[in-house]
Amino acid sequence: MPKTTVSLQYRFIVALSLVLLMALAALAFISERIIVPSLLSEENNDAKASLMRVKQAISREAEHVGMLTRDWAAWDESYHFVEGNNPTYVEENLSRLILDDMKLMLIAYIDMNQHTVWVAGTDPDTQVYTSCAEAKGDCSWSVPIFEALVSDLPNQAGPVERDTLMVLPHLYLVAQRAIVKTDGTGPPVGTLVMMRAMDSEWLNHLSDETGIDMALISESGAGHGDDDIDLQRLDNDRLRAEMWLNALPNGYHLRLQAELPRERFRSGVRIYHFAMLWSAGLLLVVVLVVLILLRRMVLKPVTKLAAYAQQQREGDTYQRPAQALLERSDELGIMAQQFQYLIEHLHDRSANLFALSYLDALTGLGNRRLLDERLPEVLQINHEANRPVAMIMVDVDHFKAFNDHYGHPLGDRCLKQLAKALFKLFGVKSNLVIRLGGEEFIIVLPGVGQADAIQHANELRLSIERLSITHHHSPTSDCVTVSAGVAVSTSQRPLSAAALIDASDRALYKAKNEGRNSVGVFEE
Repeated sequence: MPKTTVSLQYRFIVALSLVLLMALAALAFISERIIVPSLLSEENNDAKASLMRVKQAISREAEHVGMLTRDWAAWDESYHFVEGNNPTYVEENLSRLILDDMKLMLIAYIDMNQHTVWVAGTDPDTQVYTSCAEAKGDCSWSVPIFEALVSDLPNQAGPVERDTLMVLPHLYLVAQRAIVKTDGTGPPVGTLVMMRAMDSEWLNHLSDETGIDMALISESGAGHGDDDIDLQRLDNDRLRAEMWLNALPNGYHLRLQAELPRERFRSGVRIYHFAMLWSAGLLLVVVLVVLILLRRMVLKPVTKLAAYAQQQREGDTYQRPAQALLERSDELGIMAQQFQYLIEHLHDRSANLFALSYLDALTGLGNRRLLDERLPEVLQINHEANRPVAMIMVDVDHFKAFNDHYGHPLGDRCLKQLAKALFKLFGVKSNLVIRLGGEEFIIVLPGVGQADAIQHANELRLSIERLSITHHHSPTSDCVTVSAGVAVSTSQRPLSAAALIDASDRALYKAKNEGRNSVGVFEE
């Protein structure tokens, strides 16, 4: 009974159809598990960045009030006034016009015993300006403010210096500074308090500055920690982001709320869906093209081979030996061999170009170009993973004297020995060992903190000293020594690549000033 045959073309169509379905399923999986979560993560980061931008704007406003308060607190006129020696101070300096010009709603002078010397400001409820020697009578509206100011300072005497937020009885920016003489002599005589209202006008100004619609809400009770962020997706168009800020009085905090558009997320989803449709269409076109090419390049030669075999079986006249068809495969094999040779040739040339571009010709270590390209990437990866990055900058002590007295050939030999020692200590894949130029080297140690970096630097210094390379013309030692500078960049205090190099250079300069053959550490 003859065996049923199935067309190779049919089998190939079925196989390509399955591949197409698998590709579409993979695109759907990528969309669900990778693209959408990635877009949501980016949206979260954008929302957090928006809130942090608002918080920074609030901080700048608080700093401005703080600088204004510092200027008035370090003024001899204010000092003498609190001492009771400037009777015209209030008339000359405290008026509604002056406070409005500084955008302040209250200014108060408090002595060392936390007693009010003078208070002037605008009642936030009545908008009436009052100026009094005590928080009584016309100025009794300020009593809740002073109670809130001391809510976290029980029984504290003396001056207070801080910038903070207050949520009762209204929202305020508060700055407190010790009242001292302009030249800094003499003891402080009290505390100067300046307050700016965080009212609707101020909030509109902040919204215009940041481009974010926001609200500030005071809350009591146990709240979130300072800088905690909560995100809530209201619908496909809006995202609500909230941050909690510490504020006075005790037991209260300020909730910063902003509603943000989700245009970027929706745009990303639309773009991906559009890309999926194009990918599906492209895959379909590819399948059709492959079928056409299959028929022309594979099925026809196979059909001829099958016809030839059938002719040979039936004993028909010989037309072409089978070897003539097999030679087509031999030609493809030769092409593959030549292509492989070409790849190996290009790989060798690429390796040579890498050595010329990224390696120091004398020592075989990485060069400055390699450092400039790799260091920013190393910093970003480790900071995102909350890991530190240490840098050790090394300089050969009195190397010019070495070259002058022993000659440049021996100087080059010395640098090679030092490079070999550096690579032996730090030449693992994750580290960067760089010859910066001349007699300077840099070692980049990802994941290494300051204490370990200092230990590594001292081990390096001692290792070089143990090489006992003669250097009788060095004021530091009879053998070649090195000085090292250590600097560390962390995710909490990140440094750019240029700043980290500059920090390690300053640390190296410190080691040189301390007599060389030592390790200097960068301290902010």
